[in-house]
Amino acid sequence: TISNVGINEITNSALTIYPNPASKQITISCAGQIQKLELIDAKGSSAYESREGKKEFVLPPNIQTGFYTVVVHTSEGIFRKELVVER
Repeated sequence: TISNVGINEITNSALTIYPNPASKQITISCAGQIQKLELIDAKGSSAYESREGKKEFVLPPNIQTGFYTVVVHTSEGIFRKELVVER
């Protein structure tokens, strides 16, 4: 039996990111207050991190065209969703 005690990770429709594909900014809709947002690139490296707690994020210039995993830490748990960036 595998157990993640204290970790609530949700990967379903509880997280919405739009537009997707994105070019300049993204808006996030999810349960709970956003505490941290991370963009993870295809190599598994952190490409961007914000602890501002807002739902709209301007993508910084270093975020190039490609596939990213958005990891959103909230008061309700950790949410993951794929994002396509087209620059």
